[in-house]
Amino acid sequence: MGADNWAICPKCKAKAIEDHDKAIQSVSDAYGKVSEEEYAEMKADLHKTAPENSVGVTLREDYELGIDEDGTFEVSFHAHCTECEFKFSYKHEEKA
Repeated sequence: MGADNWAICPKCKAKAIEDHDKAIQSVSDAYGKVSEEEYAEMKADLHKTAPENSVGVTLREDYELGIDEDGTFEVSFHAHCTECEFKFSYKHEEKA
C-alpha cells in the first residue's frame, strides 16, 4: 500500500534549524580569525545547511476517514519519518 501523503518531518525540520543556527554562529565566530577567503567560503556554504535546502520530504502519512455501514464514524491518522524516530498516531470513533 502506498502512502496517502509525504511531508516534511517536524522533528527533522527543528534539527535542521538548530544545525543551521550553529553554522551561522560558527561563521560569526570565525570572523577576523580566519583568512578573508576562508571566511567568504564559510559564509557562501551557509546555504547548504539552510533548512529549506537540507530537509527532505521524509514523513509518511497514512489516514482514513469515513462512516461504515453500521453508522460508525472513524478517523485515523498515522505518520512516521523515514529518517528519524518521529511517530504520531491518532484515532477516533463514534456513532454517527
